[in-house]
Amino acid sequence: MLVALDAPVELNPDGSPTTGLRSQFADWVTQPSNPLTSRVIVNRMFQHHFGRGIVRTTSNFGYTGSKPTHPELLDYLAGRLVSGGWKLKALHKEILLSNTYQMSSAPSAAALKKDPENELLWRVDMQRLEAESIRDSILTASGQLNVNIGGPSVLVRIPDEVLAGQSVPGAGWGLSSPGEQARRSVYVKIKRSLTVPLFAAFDAADTDTACPVRNTTVVPTQALSLLNSQFIQEQAGIFAKNVAEKYTEPAEQVTEVLWRVLQRKPTTVEVNRGTGFIAKMTATNGNNRMDALKQYCMVALNLNEFIYID
Repeated sequence: MLVALDAPVELNPDGSPTTGLRSQFADWVTQPSNPLTSRVIVNRMFQHHFGRGIVRTTSNFGYTGSKPTHPELLDYLAGRLVSGGWKLKALHKEILLSNTYQMSSAPSAAALKKDPENELLWRVDMQRLEAESIRDSILTASGQLNVNIGGPSVLVRIPDEVLAGQSVPGAGWGLSSPGEQARRSVYVKIKRSLTVPLFAAFDAADTDTACPVRNTTVVPTQALSLLNSQFIQEQAGIFAKNVAEKYTEPAEQVTEVLWRVLQRKPTTVEVNRGTGFIAKMTATNGNNRMDALKQYCMVALNLNEFIYID
């Protein structure tokens, strides 16, 4: 709980035209005698990097909330935040360079028996990318991501079937230029009554309620979105065209596709599997090489290794 003010609030303490209440409130919340603020902040940071907080109930540090799994670590990180002048960047760096964060998600039979829920963080839990990160990663792989910073929100294409569900179908939703639509998902306009289907499929935050922790589901609509949506079809086509302009040999094309999607050098087995897929699509389905490469790009964008952080 918050501690009481040491002194009564003063209006216009420095003679400024504003009341100064907001700055006084900030000083109150962050005063050394209030240990809660720093712990809440670092717990959110920990949750962002590990998929869960040291205190699992991120918005509830009270009696009805969960106890911290590592109270000493929570105290240490909170102390580092305060002693570092409330600077977040240094603390992010310290967490990311820790041995705990850099551990593999590979299981251990002995550890699973002792701690099946991984409460002690003996490995890193496998995490799925958030909805916005999935969209940004697809645009990056296809070479279309617009990294411009700032500016107004952008309106991306939403299927007519979704727009038809509004009380006035399509009202209040235009369409930005192709270049603007390829901007990072943080700039995509969010309308409470109209959700981008890809975001909805991959558990984006509910626009009607507070969302301290997002759900992480595995449902058929996710696979269907990454196979049949207009967005993925368009990006797979652009991806294939981009790769075909750079390489002509199937093995080189497959290597480039997997390198962009997986961010690692593909194995010989993976390359051979990809070239075999393209050859089979070309021969049996009546596709030309370009169509077959597009289908392979779509398959690559559906790989678990692309969607999950291992």
